[in-house]
Amino acid sequence: MPLSRKDAMIALAPSGIAQMPGEREGGFRFFSDLTRLLPCYRLALGTRPEEIAATVSGFLARGSA
Repeated sequence: MPLSRKDAMIALAPSGIAQMPGEREGGFRFFSDLTRLLPCYRLALGTRPEEIAATVSGFLARGSA
């Protein structure tokens, strides 16, 4: 389902900022730019890796339509 830019930032920031080298301000700026330039979606995934891979692959193959 489509996700607002704000909600995408909230979802990305905690783990993304912790994993990025450098200072936090640049990391937040990066995620802000990313969520502004790309469409954001929330995917409901299960716990079975093969199903997750197939779901993500199918989503990307459809062009996120």
